[in-house]
Amino acid sequence: MGCNRGVSSTPEPTIRSIATVVKTLKGMLADNRIAEAVSLYSQCHDDVGWRMMNEARSDEGLQRQCAMMFDRARDYKKAALLWGNLDDERRAAELYERACDYFMAGEIYARIGQAERAAVMYEKYGSYQIAGDLYAETGNKGRAALNYERAGQPFLAGKLYYEAGQFQRAIELLQRIEDNAQEYFSAVELIALTLVKTGAAMRGIRRLQSVLEELPIERNTLTLYRRLAELTDQWGDVEEAKGLYRDILAFEGENRAVQARLEQLEESGAEAPTLTWEEPTVSGSGDIEHHVVGLLQDFDFLRDIPLLEELSLEEMRAFFSLCHVARFRPGRVLIEQGEPGRSMHILRSGEVMVQRVVGQGDPIALARLSPGDFVGEMALVDDAPTSAQVVATAETITFEIHKSDFEQLLLADDHIALRVYHGFVKTLTARLRKTTEQVS
Repeated sequence: MGCNRGVSSTPEPTIRSIATVVKTLKGMLADNRIAEAVSLYSQCHDDVGWRMMNEARSDEGLQRQCAMMFDRARDYKKAALLWGNLDDERRAAELYERACDYFMAGEIYARIGQAERAAVMYEKYGSYQIAGDLYAETGNKGRAALNYERAGQPFLAGKLYYEAGQFQRAIELLQRIEDNAQEYFSAVELIALTLVKTGAAMRGIRRLQSVLEELPIERNTLTLYRRLAELTDQWGDVEEAKGLYRDILAFEGENRAVQARLEQLEESGAEAPTLTWEEPTVSGSGDIEHHVVGLLQDFDFLRDIPLLEELSLEEMRAFFSLCHVARFRPGRVLIEQGEPGRSMHILRSGEVMVQRVVGQGDPIALARLSPGDFVGEMALVDDAPTSAQVVATAETITFEIHKSDFEQLLLADDHIALRVYHGFVKTLTARLRKTTEQVS
């Protein structure tokens, strides 16, 4: 029951009773000798923290001093408890986060109105439904969709992927909705709209037709019939559109917008279609494959580079979602020396030169990078100005990962952070070894 004070030639600690240590700590804190209290408390083998908290339960001044002592000693959970009691919830949330108690951190961040931060905490904790709700509240549709997907909510995920413009993923998830699910008809409508947006308007129309073929117009199918009428109208199939508009009017009794459009079509006849995408090729039987799957272009390329080889398939997909394709002509600067780094580039094709600019003289070549290499990774780690200039020496295509997107991904998933940083270390070590061999 005691503390190890100082350094001795043997591992035996100095033994003191807990009561003595508590009394000593209270005296130090009363005299505002916080640093000494932190040193003594940190050396204690036995946890005297709970005794100190018990002593301070009715003394707000001692609670504050104990909170500062726990904080500086990095006993984050006890510090968080006390700062919460003292109504400094922001500090409490930060300390729960540092203690990896993501549930408590998320709960407090949400309570004090920091929804985005709360969402990150709940995502780390694994409460994906709550995280999705909070991300959606803050307008981060892509992140909300990912969390709803993890929570087993394919409709919510697909809807938000659609709104975020990630159409391939939206279709894949919306197709999972069973035909007896409450969201089925809404999912079908979104699939049709997604197909329209991705240039497959006729495929979207036929998807609606196949679902409605055996279904009469009722309250739960009315929205789909309206959507089908609208799309066939835009496609230029006037007779089909007029028939659908008449069926809708027969069911609803009165709909001024539908009536006006029907009269317009009957008076003017066919108009130039507003949907002009080429119809997909249909098999000889006339049937069409309604279920589609999105293929991630260049996914294999990224998956196979050494930097990312430790990522699981799910982690790789999350990383891939951050990538933006960037194109550079010869002579264009990817990264300027001396400026804050904003992004990392992974070379897909082409070639770049890493060079050091010194005064008015010619740049000093440091390295020539080719497809599969990456550059600018330090921008994702710190905010220091870049140490070299990177220039394209040929027509070059890169996958660009912005610092802000990368930081959010790492905040939400410690496993990805560990594996990506490990990839950085391995690749940079190999580069250093190669440079050393060349110099020697």
